[in-house]
Order: sequence, then C-alpha cells, then structure tokens
Amino acid sequence: MRIRNARRLDMEPTPRGFRTLAKFEFEPVAGVVIYDCILIQAPDGQCLVYGPPAKNNAPILSLEPALRRELVQMTLTGIDADERRAD
Repeated sequence: MRIRNARRLDMEPTPRGFRTLAKFEFEPVAGVVIYDCILIQAPDGQCLVYGPPAKNNAPILSLEPALRRELVQMTLTGIDADERRAD
C-alpha cells in the first residue's frame, strides 16, 4: 500500500468549516490505483479521506478507521517530503 502524487491544496474553508488539505492517488496493492482521492480536515480537526467523485454521487471508497488514519499520516508525510525537496 502506498500514496502517490500527494499534493497540498491551499483552499479556503467551506462555510461549514471543512478544509481540503490534499489530493492524492491511493495504491492499495501493486497494479491497482484509485485516482483523485482527497484529504479534508473537519472543523473538529479530524481528517477525512474521500475517494474520487462519482457521476451519481455514490461513495467509491470506504475505509476502516485504522486504515483511514494510516492513509492520512502517509499523505501528510508525502506532502511534507515533497515540500522539503522543493526548498
């Protein structure tokens, strides 16, 4: 499992206080990639992971809490590493 192409997004919070932090690709196993995943920070500070948008607004990605926490950490670590390389 790995995160690919994690990019920090500098977006204003929504009126309800949710802030999009990053966009990334999730590779759960070699050869399978889920594109356009996003990392959102809720007003309470919790991070949420969403899969790509669907045409019918149906969920495409569902993660157990432990896996979600691991993806959040991997994404934030990937963004920080990319920013350090850019400096």
